[in-house]
Amino acid sequence: MLNPIDVVRWNANKQYLREIEAAGLKITPGFFIQNQESVDLNYFFEKFNTNKLIVKPCISGGAKNTFKVTADNVAEINQKINLLIQDEDFIIQPFLPEILESGEWSFIFLMACIVIL
Repeated sequence: MLNPIDVVRWNANKQYLREIEAAGLKITPGFFIQNQESVDLNYFFEKFNTNKLIVKPCISGGAKNTFKVTADNVAEINQKINLLIQDEDFIIQPFLPEILESGEWSFIFLMACIVIL
């Protein structure tokens, strides 16, 4: 089974979440930072009413350049992210502890076609 390349590309970039939200589906809140911008992560603790954030590239695998941010490490991560943003887009989201406790679900939909000759 092969997905069309445009679907694979769409799904590879976390910015697809904007389209899902615009379609009326509930998503984890997020804020996108485009490359070449700058950011102060302190702002997002209040914005998301949380004491932990997750910051990750919009396109990544294997948790590359993904950071859990707290008040204790926000200054260090601010420096790292502002350097990394020079090359790629990032998303900032509230940290969801239930992902560590219960994991995440991925849905894969298969369609079968039966041909009778």
